[in-house]
Amino acid sequence: MFPNRKSYRLVFSESDYLPGLIIDKYNYTFVLQINSLGMEKNISPIIEYLVNELKAKNIFTKHDNYFRQLEGLSNENVIFYGNDHLTEVITDGSVYYKIDFLKSQKTGFFFDQVDNRIYTSKFCSGVEVLDVFSNNGGFGLNALKAGARYVTFVDYSANEIENIKENLVLNNFHKNYDLINDDAFEFLEKMIAQGKKYDVVIVDPPAFTKNKKNLKNAISGYEKLNNLAIKCVKNNGLLVSASCSHHLSKDEFLRIINKAAFKNNKLIKQIYYNTAGPDHPINPAMEETQYLKFGIFNII
Repeated sequence: MFPNRKSYRLVFSESDYLPGLIIDKYNYTFVLQINSLGMEKNISPIIEYLVNELKAKNIFTKHDNYFRQLEGLSNENVIFYGNDHLTEVITDGSVYYKIDFLKSQKTGFFFDQVDNRIYTSKFCSGVEVLDVFSNNGGFGLNALKAGARYVTFVDYSANEIENIKENLVLNNFHKNYDLINDDAFEFLEKMIAQGKKYDVVIVDPPAFTKNKKNLKNAISGYEKLNNLAIKCVKNNGLLVSASCSHHLSKDEFLRIINKAAFKNNKLIKQIYYNTAGPDHPINPAMEETQYLKFGIFNII
């Protein structure tokens, strides 16, 4: 399906006409999220297909408890085939990642940003990069691969910082980086107080809301985050910003970025906009499937 990739999102729920089902493929390990009662009752033929046709060695679930609870389903995970006590080494076509399924978030990896990470790296050669909400280091690792002068990784999770360390070694990156275990907002405020600025600032936060009821608070959070991030961008540098909150529209996302630039007396040029990669197809009848907003902005 993808050149140089054996790992990607195989099934994206309603967009692939399998409502309530997500399947992520990691080589020959398949990780499922089953988010509807109907899909749970009819999962057997899908498991058989994965084993017989796609030669699965391991099949298990790592459920999203939020959606399971809405359906009145148990949060207990299931091993359908093989085991879940394993690790896989995968590539996004550019860099390598070690996935430890017992410790990782969601199904193990965020495939939706693969193309955006690689595209962003085109602007990172020879410059200093700040990767906030680093998770397992995807943006920063791709920046180093592209020849970044220095990359600072920031994540609140000590476990994710350890994952980044392993991925740096896996890719033979032994210098020109720093690992910071800190709250994103507090770290950005510290950098502002120190007058520290970067050529490229990347902010890829988790969803600030999963429902419309909390959208107002989520918007405030995105406004604060992007305001702080812009303050850390050098003149004529780049802000790379994303939102995976599907209740936040593209128009609202861009308004937030523009508001942050105006607040800081900056001119702004949008040089790139994208959603998720092709393994996350969009169903035009369902706005929720176009959940990811991603942009690169020149800050002047």
